[in-house]
Amino acid sequence: MNKLKALFLLTMLSFSVPACGGTAAEYCDLLCDCEGCNDDEYDECVVNTQASIDKAYEYDCIDEWDDVEACMLEKSDCRGDNFETDIDCLDDLAEAEVCVHDRSDGRFSLFSY
Repeated sequence: MNKLKALFLLTMLSFSVPACGGTAAEYCDLLCDCEGCNDDEYDECVVNTQASIDKAYEYDCIDEWDDVEACMLEKSDCRGDNFETDIDCLDDLAEAEVCVHDRSDGRFSLFSY
């Protein structure tokens, strides 16, 4: 996976109820079915996505995260072996990131695990 996709995975791929892994797994299924992830890549996707979801819950940014989740699941598409997401999802992701950063007084981000 390229760096942009990995970064996007680490942030976004985070949905569902904390510790459930439901939506994190759903997203990673879509991504890995398209791009052919191996087991380690799939597991890393689920763990990182769930960690981002947990951060969103921890800092009461779940509304912002719900927007990310909805966008990613509705506006993602497999083209060949490339998993592509609408650019609007990056805007939603940025809002969720700002929320976690601001509510943690700058100590954390969706990407800090």
